[in-house]
Amino acid sequence: MVLSGDQPKVVVEDHSTATDSHISLLQAHLPKSFALLRRLQFAQRAPSPTSHVLIATSRGDGGETGHHFAAAYVDVFKAPETQVWLYSTLEDSVPDDDSDDGTVTATAALPDGPDVDRCVEQVLAMLRRVRDISREAEADNAGPPVGIDGVGRPDSFMVGALDETVRRLLLERGVRTLYRNPHYKFLFRVGDLPTPSGLRPLAADMRWDAIGKEDVPLIISRTNIPKTESTLMTLPSLGIRLSDGTLVAWSFLGVDGTLSTLHCEEPFRGRGLAKAMATKLIKDHNEGFGNDGFCAADVHISNAQSQAVCRSIGGRKGWRVSWSIIANASL
Repeated sequence: MVLSGDQPKVVVEDHSTATDSHISLLQAHLPKSFALLRRLQFAQRAPSPTSHVLIATSRGDGGETGHHFAAAYVDVFKAPETQVWLYSTLEDSVPDDDSDDGTVTATAALPDGPDVDRCVEQVLAMLRRVRDISREAEADNAGPPVGIDGVGRPDSFMVGALDETVRRLLLERGVRTLYRNPHYKFLFRVGDLPTPSGLRPLAADMRWDAIGKEDVPLIISRTNIPKTESTLMTLPSLGIRLSDGTLVAWSFLGVDGTLSTLHCEEPFRGRGLAKAMATKLIKDHNEGFGNDGFCAADVHISNAQSQAVCRSIGGRKGWRVSWSIIANASL
């Protein structure tokens, strides 16, 4: 893709898997690169034959590459779940938004200038490659790319944990979203999590346990975020059961390493179960992704209870993201 005027050319590299250099590159941009870094680290443990790793850079006439880049993990066959995770170095310059209602990110004047334009063009070039991947898969399959759970997403794809400033800049460039689910990104340092003495022990009639296939229908029924059995069963998880085996609380570390699907059944709330479970899950399984000491959670902007749980274990509100479905035709 060549940009008009004096802008450098945007080059999009398409790889089947992430290399060690890709991982190192993203590690240097923590915490803003967290979601994509963890998704690539998870893919190293659980690879997909239909995945792509995209790297977009801008190159001058002499072939030199600037310091800005965009990167993405893509698997269009993951519908109804997240199909794209992306990161742009533009995100590094966007301040965190720890306002109570997140309006700073949502209403602040958008950044501008040559570097911003370059970053947005990199993201756009990458998303156009995702569009082409989606259309190629649709042509090969005589319909939307369908994963193991038999669900497709025609003429569009879902981007997860999309930075709000990046999303707004894309809208200014004419990108159209068909759906948006806004969340706050909470950040944790594993070393700052509560110690056992700071957590309430389980009641005598409760025990820790793993999550099994038989639990999936209940778990899916308690969340409005698309989840599939095939993915849930590959994730680190933790549950709390009563002595009769009834599951009353659960949580997972998602494919992007975030604390996700944290839930406690109504009669058992207010007992410190969510706090204890989140802490134990992160401490037991976070190093399966990486040893940088970061963990995160994406909490819906209206979910005050989960936000309180995140704060109770040392989490701080970082920035605003969304799960957004992008229309292919707008790219």
